[in-house]
Amino acid sequence: MQLTQAADAIFFCHGAPGSPRDAALLLPITPHIKLIAADLFRAGSGTVLENALQDFDEQTRIFENHKIHITGFSIGAMMAIQIAAARPDRVGQLTLISPAAPLGLGDFLPDMAGKPVFDLAQNALRLLQVLTKIQSLLARYLPHVLINQLFKKSSPREQGLIADPKVQSIIAGGLQNSFQTHPKQYLATLQTYVSDWATDISRVTCPVQVWHGDQDTWAPIAMSHALCAAFPQGAKLHVVKGGEHYSTLAVADLSDA
Repeated sequence: MQLTQAADAIFFCHGAPGSPRDAALLLPITPHIKLIAADLFRAGSGTVLENALQDFDEQTRIFENHKIHITGFSIGAMMAIQIAAARPDRVGQLTLISPAAPLGLGDFLPDMAGKPVFDLAQNALRLLQVLTKIQSLLARYLPHVLINQLFKKSSPREQGLIADPKVQSIIAGGLQNSFQTHPKQYLATLQTYVSDWATDISRVTCPVQVWHGDQDTWAPIAMSHALCAAFPQGAKLHVVKGGEHYSTLAVADLSDA
C-alpha cells in the first residue's frame, strides 16, 4: 500500500515476552489503515518509555495530520497507556487487549500465572536474569518445550490456538525476541511494569476500549475491571466468554471504536 498523509494508522504494542509478530494474530484490518507493529525492545539510549515514544514519533510522523489508534496487548498495554498519556494530541483511540494492569490497582498478583517472574522483578533481579538466560537457551534450541511449559495449564480453547503451527511460530518469535535478542530491554520492561505507573492512567484523554477473556490466567479479568474504573472518562469493556490471553488477541475487533 502506498502511504499518504490521508491514511489512518494503528500503532501496536506487543507483550512481554513478545515481538511485533504478535500483531499477526489480530483480525484483518481495513485495507486503508496502516498497521504499525513496533518492536518495544528496540535498543535505545533512554528508558523503556522514552524509547517507545521515540519509536512512536518516528513511525507515525507521516500521519501527523490524523489521530493514531494505539493498541496494547498484555504488558504492551502499559506502553500503550503511557504513550496515550504522553501524546494526547496525537492519539485518538486506545484499545487494550488482555491488558496487564498496574499491580497497585488491586491484589492481582496471586492470581497471575506469571507471579514468580513478577516477584523476581520486584525482589530478586539477579535471579530473574539467570532465569532469562535459561529461557534464552530454551527459546533458541527447544522453543516447543518452552511454549508447552508456558501454556500447560491453559484451557482447550487456548491450547487449540497454540497448536496451530503458524501461531506457534509467532509465539516462538516473541520468546526469541525477548529472551535471546533483547534480554536487557525485556528485563527493563518487567521492572517498569512492577513499578508504580498507575498515575499515567489519569492522563489518558482519548476514548478507551478493553478486550479481556473471562478465563485469562496470565492477566486476570479483574485487571480490566480496575482499569476501566480508573480511566477518567471510563472505558468500554468487551468480555470474551471462554477467552484466555492469546485467544482474546485473536478475536479483538479494532474496528469497533
